[in-house]
Amino acid sequence: MLLSDNTVGRGEQIRQAQHSRHLRPGIKDDADFSDAIRHGDTEPIFVDSATYRQMRGQISSVSKIVWRLLTVKITQVRNATLRIDIGKTRFLIDPYLAEKGTYEGFAASVDPAQPNPRAHVRNPTAELSVPLDQILAVDAVIVTHTHADHWDEAAIRLVPKRLPIFVQNEADAATIRAQGFEDVRVLGDRAVFEGVTLTKTPGQHGSDDAHKLMGDVMGVLLQHPDEKRLYVAGDTVWNDHVEGNLAEHAPQVVVVNAGDARIVGLGAIIMGVDDVKKVCEAAPDATVIASHMEAVNHAELTREALRTDSENRGYARNLLIPADGETISL
Repeated sequence: MLLSDNTVGRGEQIRQAQHSRHLRPGIKDDADFSDAIRHGDTEPIFVDSATYRQMRGQISSVSKIVWRLLTVKITQVRNATLRIDIGKTRFLIDPYLAEKGTYEGFAASVDPAQPNPRAHVRNPTAELSVPLDQILAVDAVIVTHTHADHWDEAAIRLVPKRLPIFVQNEADAATIRAQGFEDVRVLGDRAVFEGVTLTKTPGQHGSDDAHKLMGDVMGVLLQHPDEKRLYVAGDTVWNDHVEGNLAEHAPQVVVVNAGDARIVGLGAIIMGVDDVKKVCEAAPDATVIASHMEAVNHAELTREALRTDSENRGYARNLLIPADGETISL
């Protein structure tokens, strides 16, 4: 039967069963789809929204031709690690793949007299929430920067060496190439990958003083003609960069790293409650998604604390705070 807009969300199991350009062999473009219809094919065929629109007249008269509207799907894996489905393409963002407690905790202090009180807590502080085979079943990887909680030893070992990896600059590219990866691409102003336009966006990993220690980072805007514009801000606090990105690109979905990670002596190096509030207010029509929470020892803001603050201060309306392992469809 033909599924309606209200039921297409149930087709998510298709991606889980087979991440490919089409469900059935032989259905790879409009011509194949037309042939199937003309020959009275009654097995389900899943197509994207553009093909559906082009073939709508023929689909309406054929039973068991099933379509699904593509939606952006964001899976919060753990920390800043995301799996993003947009268009027909799946991206892995900032893989941090070690088992819970593998690494020593970040000292997170520039003042030996004031050490991080949680320095003894080992990282990651949370279990990996999604099976590795699902995390790695992607078309490309985006590494916003090479800090150890965004590109760790486990990722270096487990990510397939032939996967395309997009990075912010030549320094990060050289680092990752030296680790054995064969297809490392520096993201300039923008690039197109399998129908998705990737635009590098600026950010700053804390205050001006923190930036001197933390180094450069990037965010990324992902755009597909059939999808909502998605802005992954990366490791940044609220600043002119973020405000400018929101104004210039008008994203409909914004992912912010919101764990309020701090370095004693330098302050916050990613967003806290005040920063998230400013993003929600600057992009009132966007869905804002809080990531990078409850997974590293120097992150101070919990999901519950952010939820409570957003409700008390009136910015909960357009804010989502997913649990690890949760997938949001937009």
